[in-house]
Amino acid sequence: MTNRIKKTQVINAKPLVEHKISKEERDQLTETLLTAPATALANGEVVAFPTETVYGLGANINCPEAVDEIFSIKGRPNDNPLIVHVGTKEAIKPLVQSFPEVAEVLVEELMPGPLTLVLPRSDIVPDNVTAGLDTVGIRMPNHPVTRQLLILADVPVAAPSANLSGKPSPTLAEHVVHDLQGKVNFIVDGGPCQVGVESTVLDLSSGPPLILRPGGVTASSILRCLENHHIQFPQRDWQIRLLHSGSGYSVADHEVPKSPGMKYRHYAPDGIVKIIEGNDRSECITNILKFINESNIKDNFYGIFANQEFIDEVKARLPGETNLIQYSYGPVPDIRKATHELFAGLRFLDEHSAKWIFVETFPDQGIGTAYMNRLLKASGDTSNRTE
Repeated sequence: MTNRIKKTQVINAKPLVEHKISKEERDQLTETLLTAPATALANGEVVAFPTETVYGLGANINCPEAVDEIFSIKGRPNDNPLIVHVGTKEAIKPLVQSFPEVAEVLVEELMPGPLTLVLPRSDIVPDNVTAGLDTVGIRMPNHPVTRQLLILADVPVAAPSANLSGKPSPTLAEHVVHDLQGKVNFIVDGGPCQVGVESTVLDLSSGPPLILRPGGVTASSILRCLENHHIQFPQRDWQIRLLHSGSGYSVADHEVPKSPGMKYRHYAPDGIVKIIEGNDRSECITNILKFINESNIKDNFYGIFANQEFIDEVKARLPGETNLIQYSYGPVPDIRKATHELFAGLRFLDEHSAKWIFVETFPDQGIGTAYMNRLLKASGDTSNRTE
């Protein structure tokens, strides 16, 4: 492993996503665009690539030095396990000791997609991928570029998000270039990520399923899938525990987490994230103005991530204010659009030197659970709220 500066090549694979082309043209483009990064992955190089959730930074799990390089590039603690990505369903079983019926059902119904399953690992998964745990998280991304890249590489690929550790995850190739230029040889540009937050991590390693990290697949979707296939567990109220799992789940400092996102501060910009509280829009705005006045931050640049209606009302109550930097995810409140744009918004406000960043909240349910999880992690403390 070396820390020398690399000549980063950005491969524009967006034509494989954006254009309606024939199968022959797609096959030719796939070979032309993806052979080099796929070969690099197979040969032990670290490659950044898109998924439907966020961009990933991947290495062949059979190359220990390449896996170690992921931690070095990101500045990631080595007790934070990596998720293994595969291109086909058939590639999952060799990585695990057992493959219960619940896993069969979820793989068949919800993969490829933004879902990671935690299962007892087989001997071929090395310790530096799992942080020494006897379990491994596995997922099959639902992104046409990534699927083809993984199939061409034909190796299991360990991959966290392709950003510097602790910073907002990248949802555009430009974000990856900003963080990792000169640190990797290949960045594959597959366009904007569709979901915008990382995969749901579901623990199937002991007892009924529990969400360790909420993401693009909701608890209700998982439960509905299991009930449709008549999957049951002997534990009382396992359905209720599944539905309420994942929110605020974390581990102690001395523990090794089964999933990324459970222990360390994540997704945080340089600016201080303040969570907007209030029972309605008027109260939320009042709380923002109160904080600005009482904290004497008017002389600093501060930002807001919210819908345009909300932002317009804030600006109307700050006549003549010039230090407000805005990032609107859409015209009106919309949890899916907010989730999709959250990391991009935090990065934008950071790049524009916002010392304080006010962020809109949503109910902690459905995809809102993933959104609020990332927001609380980005704020660094659940008490970091304007109320």
